[in-house]
This record gives sequence, C-alpha cells and structure tokens, in this order.
Amino acid sequence: MDPMNHFYLDNLFLQTLLLAFEILEDHHTGCNLATIVFDVLDEYDLCDKLFCITSDNASNNSTMVEQLQNHLEQRDIDWDPEVLHVPCLAHIINIVVQAFLEKLQVDDNSFAVTLDKMHGIARSIQGSTLRWESFQGYCKSCTIAPATIPLDMPVRWNSTYHMVEQIVYLKRPFVNIWMTMMPSWGSIG
Repeated sequence: MDPMNHFYLDNLFLQTLLLAFEILEDHHTGCNLATIVFDVLDEYDLCDKLFCITSDNASNNSTMVEQLQNHLEQRDIDWDPEVLHVPCLAHIINIVVQAFLEKLQVDDNSFAVTLDKMHGIARSIQGSTLRWESFQGYCKSCTIAPATIPLDMPVRWNSTYHMVEQIVYLKRPFVNIWMTMMPSWGSIG
C-alpha cells in the first residue's frame, strides 16, 4: 500500500509525495487498510488535513474509508466517505473498455475470442524457450527485431492495447510461428 500526498505550494504547482510504502503482511481487509492509512496520516500530522481518497472500486476500499472515518471521528474530525471517497477515473474507464471489448463483434466474430487467442499464443511463446527461440528466428527472417509480446491483464490499464499493438508490429512472425507450430500447441486460450 502506498499512501500519497498531493498538495499545492505557493507557486501553484501540484506536488506529490509518497508518504509510505507499507507491505501488507496481514489480510487486505478494509479494517487493516484503514489502520495503515490512519497510522500514516497520524505520523505526518495529516489527519485533520485529509481531503479525499482516490481508489479503485474494490469492496475492501469501501470498507477501508468507512473504517477510516471511525478512526478520524475518535479525533473529532468530520470526514464523510460518501462524499470524499473518489473513484479512480482510470479504473472506471478501464472497466468500461473491458466491457466494450467483451461485446465487440467483427464480421460476426467475437473480438474477445480473438483477444483470448492472441493472449494464449503470446503466453505460449513466452512459456517455452524453444518457442521463444523459434519466434526470434521468424522475426529475423522477416527483418523485424525480436520483441516479447506483453500480456494483457484486465486490471492493468492499456495492457490490451500494448499487447495488440505489439502483435500488429510482429504480425508476420506471429502468424508464421502460429501456422507452423499450431498442430503441436493444441488448443489456445
């Protein structure tokens, strides 16, 4: 967990400080997270200066801000998590994009199935030294510098874009290795 402090100085330039980098050795419950956040705020004398908290929409974060409110109330600090817990816009956009990609159809084919196949092929190449060496050979035969294909992960913004972008760049060696080795790979996905 890495609580950050965002503030403006006299010059009106936004400043950002990493206040702590806490390793969570216990369960990631909202109660445990709230205790850590409160302790960090307390250490830097920021309890009464807390404005808002931005997080993804995981349920433990909702519990965390409610529990944090309890900690702050014990110090007679009024902090309303209903108003001051701000959902992360990037996280929301990512959820919307993932839902869009899941429903996207291209020529009566599901784009999600195509993405799953791309992910499976990329994972297969990365999962075997022999396949990686073959893929490098195909890249060189196409006069393309060999490069790994980053795997997409639903919780990483832009990871699907980066995977597809790299596959488009590596299209010829990607198709060549798939067509050559497809029978030995079996099903993908």
